[in-house]
Amino acid sequence: MVGVVVLLVGGAVVAFAAGAGSSSAGPPPAPRVAQAFSLEDVRGTGVAAFSPGVPTVINFFASWCEPCRQEMPALQAAANESAGRVAFVGVGHQDSRTRGAEMLEATGVTYPAAYDPTGSVAATYGLRRGLPATVFVAADGTIRDTVLGALDLEQLNAKVERLFTLRSDQ
Repeated sequence: MVGVVVLLVGGAVVAFAAGAGSSSAGPPPAPRVAQAFSLEDVRGTGVAAFSPGVPTVINFFASWCEPCRQEMPALQAAANESAGRVAFVGVGHQDSRTRGAEMLEATGVTYPAAYDPTGSVAATYGLRRGLPATVFVAADGTIRDTVLGALDLEQLNAKVERLFTLRSDQ
């Protein structure tokens, strides 16, 4: 019974991530453009913002999300490895500011993290459910990839490198 539930849930996540019903043989869809945002940092120490111009990794997290907590050290390691080439910004999604700040401190995350208690940024990016979620944005503002679920350091580094390659649909 548990296996059936896991298969159903896994299939739902895959269908959600793939965008159900997109199997026509027409031209590739136009690249999605990332929306700029600027919010107060979860830590209350300034502003956490995104605007096109620099390759950016945007990670949506919440303190109540255990997979989010587990991937945070890998995100910080990837941010350290790509410092000066790629910006990282977190978005504390529908969470308490205090618990979000505590989670960032406990996991060693030092990059900016926006405080978004209403979830407006995730809605702008079409993220309806599921955390963690990570959006990879090229310098020109096109969204190269969106991943639902936790990533490890190897996966993060591979996706970061793809931010510097030409789009396959151009």
